[in-house]
Amino acid sequence: MLEVCRNKIVTEINQSNYVAVMADEITDVSSKFQMVVVLRYVHEGSPVERFLAFINPEKHDAESLTHSIRSVLDPLLEENCNKLIAQAYDGAAVMSGRHASVYTRIREKYPLAYFVHCYAHQLNLIMSQAVSQNTQVRIFFSIMDDIVNFFSNSPQRLDILTEVVGKRIPRAVQTPWNFKSSAVNIIYEYRTSLIECMQQIQEQFSSAKAINQASAIERLLHDKVFLFWLNIFHNIMPHVDILYNQLQTRITDPVVIKSAIDTFENCINNVRKDIKSVIKRGEELFKFESESAPKRMRVSEESLRASALEVCDVMIQTAKTRFEYSGHLLASTLFFSDHFDKYSKTFPDDVLKTTVAAYPVFEVERLRTELTLIYMRPDFREINGAVAFLNMIRGNNLEQTFKETIKLLEIIITIPMSTAETERCFSTLKRVKNFLRNSVCVDRLSALSMLSIENTLIKNDINFNEKVIEMFASTKQCRIDLVFKK
Repeated sequence: MLEVCRNKIVTEINQSNYVAVMADEITDVSSKFQMVVVLRYVHEGSPVERFLAFINPEKHDAESLTHSIRSVLDPLLEENCNKLIAQAYDGAAVMSGRHASVYTRIREKYPLAYFVHCYAHQLNLIMSQAVSQNTQVRIFFSIMDDIVNFFSNSPQRLDILTEVVGKRIPRAVQTPWNFKSSAVNIIYEYRTSLIECMQQIQEQFSSAKAINQASAIERLLHDKVFLFWLNIFHNIMPHVDILYNQLQTRITDPVVIKSAIDTFENCINNVRKDIKSVIKRGEELFKFESESAPKRMRVSEESLRASALEVCDVMIQTAKTRFEYSGHLLASTLFFSDHFDKYSKTFPDDVLKTTVAAYPVFEVERLRTELTLIYMRPDFREINGAVAFLNMIRGNNLEQTFKETIKLLEIIITIPMSTAETERCFSTLKRVKNFLRNSVCVDRLSALSMLSIENTLIKNDINFNEKVIEMFASTKQCRIDLVFKK
């Protein structure tokens, strides 16, 4: 079963021109390191991300992890090492460090396999850095965690929350900013109901601890400083959530991601410019009561406003730094349709030179001519995204006219901007390998996971069951002859 799926994937890889590898690791229920390997490539004009296998690395060092990844890559790509053009991991030093990391060891054999730090992880780092700059913000999110834990640790409190508010506050997860965005929005929108919920808990519960916690949360839901930050992050978090969801999409490409990042930066900048109106709307909505904190602990409005501006500034500057397109990612800037008017007047020779140096597979002068034609034509300026460009060229039978451009587009589309697919594979791993089935072997685990993860690939192959039966019947381990002979 696993071999049939792999054969199908190998066929697709052989038909594609470029491949990128994504990998991540986790500790499973049997306390073993599990590494997942996923390949990304262009198939029928769109990027696909295919699960290959779960592997048990012997150790947690760069050498062992590299050996695990290469055990999958080498049989597929050893004859054409330049076919692997990108590696995408999280930001751990063992994976992405400049010296003796997995990334550098893979590049010793696959020289064009440049590293991409997962942009979803980088977004988490941006938010963490923005929050850590200010004591009041750190306290605010600590209180948010306390409110979530207050309900998640007690089914009785959760029942009251569901009955009174009609919504559940999501529990904390390893990728925290998606969770915190939902928590901020729910507390903002259902604040009055939450106050009523806390009052009911104080009346119905006999536990002194529960009563004290509910009373403390009720006071916080009237606290001016807490409500100030709740209002600020209610205006910021939806933009974080939108970008986070865009980064999780399988069929995205660097051109679309760059546009999404620019929109995110502009939205945060607009919140910063309109900070006075944001604060005023919050004051009108919450109708702040008299300051309840002791005089020595009160915070002035000017200080709060300055802190809010600081949070926005840190987010904008950190996003520009972490999401900067440089090196091999500069290739995608050649297809920013918003820049075509400027490119038609002044061709981006520096970007083309960097692109050709990173990927020396082009006829440079022909590529320059094709790009010049694209920049001059107004109909190309309405297209957004490398996938859309590639489908337009192929849909209009222009493959011979834009031969080098197609190469460049396939490279750009193949580059993964996040490792979301590896996280999805781990979700499947937790369902397949649980405490009741924690001794399953690696091959069987990969086979069961393949059935779940690549179910669309299997369903599209109408002869899949016949292929599995034929492969099983032809194995030498069978003690009886299962092949029908006339």
